[in-house]
Amino acid sequence: MLTYLEKEIRRYKKQGREEGREEGREEGQLEKGISVALAMLGNGEPEDKILLYTGFTPEQLAEIREGRLRRE
Repeated sequence: MLTYLEKEIRRYKKQGREEGREEGREEGQLEKGISVALAMLGNGEPEDKILLYTGFTPEQLAEIREGRLRRE
């Protein structure tokens, strides 16, 4: 029989893994969005269209354009 502490440790590990997976998905989506925005910028697409398709704010797009947007 597991002690209370062992059960809590397992619960926290499981929670940590789930949080890590979510962070990984979010980072992957951000990286993909940046790639799409850069490709659209490179093809001369209008800023409004890039904002609509990527969901970025005008400030974020400006940072991407300037190459400053980094993972948080």
